[in-house]
Amino acid sequence: MALTDNLQAFYKLSDLTDSSGNNRTLTNNGNVSFASGKLGNAAVFDGSNWMSAPINQTGITDYTLACWVKLGANSSGSQFLVNGLTGNAWENGGITLDLQDKYPNTYANFGADSFGYGLNSQTELSTDTWYHLVGVRSNGLLKIYINGSVDCVSETTDNTPIPGGSPISLGQNADGTYGPFTGALDAVGIWNRALSDAEVAALYNNGNGLELGTTPTLNTLTMIQGNAKFYGKVKFVG
Repeated sequence: MALTDNLQAFYKLSDLTDSSGNNRTLTNNGNVSFASGKLGNAAVFDGSNWMSAPINQTGITDYTLACWVKLGANSSGSQFLVNGLTGNAWENGGITLDLQDKYPNTYANFGADSFGYGLNSQTELSTDTWYHLVGVRSNGLLKIYINGSVDCVSETTDNTPIPGGSPISLGQNADGTYGPFTGALDAVGIWNRALSDAEVAALYNNGNGLELGTTPTLNTLTMIQGNAKFYGKVKFVG
């Protein structure tokens, strides 16, 4: 199975473009800025802004949320990657990859109150460090991967479908009213299936990261030698 199978959106976050081919372009709410990130540029959030896109995973039971994240100050409680309703998306049926405060430390959290369980990572997260975080739900089980490896697995087997009902959002919840995030996000992916251990490791790519859905056009090619003719659409997949 290819990593792009059932890929709903992939954001390189050098801009607002969805490179999955599904054209789920992000909306920039509050002037999220871009700066040097893990792979090219990344989106930088200041706690007052967020991004959103028209994707709805309502009724899906297996899914994956993935991103590179670098925490800024005061990030505990942030809902930085959300498919959920307004208000506290976790409590209102949304699916979140977020941060939980176990004072004085911060951990990754993945889950939703709609199926009665949220999973906290075993690994403590530090500020100003890039982490590759992946949340996977498969056959009712929740997993958190950190930097390419399984960090923890839930004990629940609840397979309640996602209620969904709102766009995906980055930086806080869908209406910008809960869980503001301070820090940076890069290479965000959303799948309507559970990625395998091997696929998560491939995304991590030995710490180098991986961008999906690249489709170069002729003006992005650096060199063509000899005579070349192109008819129709040409797609290059790296």
